[in-house]
Amino acid sequence: MNKWITPKDWEEGKYNLPPMKISTQNYLRSKKKQAIKYTKNGRSVLYKVDWILEYLEMNTVQPKV
Repeated sequence: MNKWITPKDWEEGKYNLPPMKISTQNYLRSKKKQAIKYTKNGRSVLYKVDWILEYLEMNTVQPKV
């Protein structure tokens, strides 16, 4: 999926993404290590759905049995 979404879209859980608060997104963007990919268009922050899914896949932890 190669769609651009806004932080508000992600917070609302659009495109079957797990919802994430905007404050958490801000923290992830400010981290230097293992930060989420994003781009800026003027003052607007934009994500690709692929980037979000990639980030979630990298940070998935297997449950202990």
